[in-house]
Amino acid sequence: MNPGNAPLVVGQLLDDECPEDFIKGLILSVRSLLPVEPLVDECEKRFVSHIPPSAYSNNTHPPSLPHFILFLFA
Repeated sequence: MNPGNAPLVVGQLLDDECPEDFIKGLILSVRSLLPVEPLVDECEKRFVSHIPPSAYSNNTHPPSLPHFILFLFA
């Protein structure tokens, strides 16, 4: 896989509800070649769009990215 396409691939896998371990393995396979900002953007778009606005009030922010994405960049 072309690491430049990884953010779009991960986004599609999230849309398709693929297992977390599969997505994590894919991200780890391209490691430092992965463009981080586009990956975060793709994940945020999908994660936040699946949360109904009623799940959080006007005084709080939407929940953060899935923990496995944050773990990979720690």
